[in-house]
Amino acid sequence: MALRTTRTRRRIPSTREEGGEAHVKSMPSQPRYVLLNEDEEIDYKDIETRLANDSALEEEKLVSEFEDRLNYNLGKAGPEIEREVSRHKTAAKKPEGGWTYVIKPLDRHGDMEPFAAKADGTIRELTESERVFLDRQKGRPRPRIPRS
Repeated sequence: MALRTTRTRRRIPSTREEGGEAHVKSMPSQPRYVLLNEDEEIDYKDIETRLANDSALEEEKLVSEFEDRLNYNLGKAGPEIEREVSRHKTAAKKPEGGWTYVIKPLDRHGDMEPFAAKADGTIRELTESERVFLDRQKGRPRPRIPRS
């Protein structure tokens, strides 16, 4: 017979004044004691306080991501980006003067910012729409929020 251990998870909601809804961060339980040396100061926060702070920070991040996506979907961010997709597979028409390419330099130090280059070799800074397009290509690393 195999023994199975489970982690208990504590949930403490972060309250919001506007809607009354609360985002809950799920964290594994931790011991309620801390080993300190004689030289160390006691700056320990109990788990309830840490959970409440983490939940509030995570909720702020989720709300800001939602607002960014909503602004994109409403056309407020990146108004020049073509959002309508045709059902018919047709090639885009080449604009007068050629295409503009967005270039991300692959530098070891990351000194150079992305820029736009035209077919004739001229270089310029990115427009707001091109920046939105690049930002939407980046991944958003964050842990999955477990469903309760």
